[in-house]
Amino acid sequence: MTTVTGEPTPAVSAVSPELEAFIEGERRRADVTGTAVAAFDRDGMRFAEGFGFADLERGERATPETLFRAASISKLFTTTLVLQEVESGRIALDAPMNQYLDPRVRIRNKHGGTADDVNIRHLLTHTSGLPVSWRGRTCTVALPAVDLLQRSSHERRLVALGQAFGVAERRD
Repeated sequence: MTTVTGEPTPAVSAVSPELEAFIEGERRRADVTGTAVAAFDRDGMRFAEGFGFADLERGERATPETLFRAASISKLFTTTLVLQEVESGRIALDAPMNQYLDPRVRIRNKHGGTADDVNIRHLLTHTSGLPVSWRGRTCTVALPAVDLLQRSSHERRLVALGQAFGVAERRD
């Protein structure tokens, strides 16, 4: 078996019957069609297993290699990585976000000037006042992140800084 990158799947131990029953029970309780679970420690992957279905209509079972849309879980990884950068001193949580952005994609205020009062803490706590939805926007080609950001750099804050919480959620 190989991973999605074409590398051999690492040798991993089987999921214990107790853990398998727990994961399967939680999957069903939460009405999740399918999931893949992996556990790691300092020595590497301990186990990887698919539960439920990758495609229920076709009867395709989920496996450790099943690709799932990351959705909001990416917020956890982003926050963790940003806070590691803060801890290392490479960035400051309360510094203006624009000091870390390319001039082409800087956050703008409602008058079109740079919004240097928006900081990383505002972005991580969803209190920047920026629009929260990409709904209705299409991108049919793969673009570097800076190009995608530049296309949306005309966005202005909708509410006062630090006054409202907003998170974009995709509903399919």
